[in-house]
Amino acid sequence: MCSDDEAGVADREGGLEQISYDAEIPSGTKASQITVRFDAAEDTITGVLWGNKVDGVLQDVQVAVPDTDGAVTITVPHPTADALFVSLVAMGADGETVTPYTYQANHITAHSPVTGKVTVTPERARVAPGLPTGLTAAWSGVPADARSGAWIEYGKGAGSFLTLN
Repeated sequence: MCSDDEAGVADREGGLEQISYDAEIPSGTKASQITVRFDAAEDTITGVLWGNKVDGVLQDVQVAVPDTDGAVTITVPHPTADALFVSLVAMGADGETVTPYTYQANHITAHSPVTGKVTVTPERARVAPGLPTGLTAAWSGVPADARSGAWIEYGKGAGSFLTLN
């Protein structure tokens, strides 16, 4: 696998490629989001193993499978861990295949830089627990060539990580 980010630890054996990252979570983070986009060959299976790390010790492991566009998005509201362990895995029929990918970690904190504005309407929606509610989001002042994220916070600390690709 290859990426512009060389901070990961890579391992390759036979037709299996793996690269791992520790996405450190800043203190006071409201939400974290990891996005991986694979550009895999048709005969290659890809996925992400991830989990919470506390004091350098992995607490749990979960599996995320890419969508039809080859993307995996992991969203963690109100993270309690020090870091997220993220391991990208690709297994191809050809042991020489290299799987290109991109990796991005976003953390929303009280001190995150503001580079635009997002508005959600209606401002106060009538909701019922367990039932979907229709909302509309609009962005302004964000760069068109970069991914942007916002944390939309509801009552009692719940919320949604909103991403503009």
